[in-house]
Amino acid sequence: MDLDSGLRYVGDVGNTETSRPSERKGIEMENYDQFNNWLSFDFDLALTDASFSGIDLAGNDIPGAIDQVASPGLNLNGEKGWFSSLHYRYFGERALV
Repeated sequence: MDLDSGLRYVGDVGNTETSRPSERKGIEMENYDQFNNWLSFDFDLALTDASFSGIDLAGNDIPGAIDQVASPGLNLNGEKGWFSSLHYRYFGERALV
């Protein structure tokens, strides 16, 4: 996706501001497996590459743009409507410039 401009959140002042043109590429994958009537597993993965377009002395990293997100989960379905779920979420590195 090529964007002419976008909004960037500025945490120091609590609002958004317009930013430079950017290029964004990525892929998402979702998996779900039901082992039996009471146990299932799910796994989501997103890989992205986001950077400002052009050349700038400040650099091309977009502040706060995460390059990887992964979320595996285990789900238990019990009798009489009871259920339980355990999920973990991983956020990859991000530029904080």
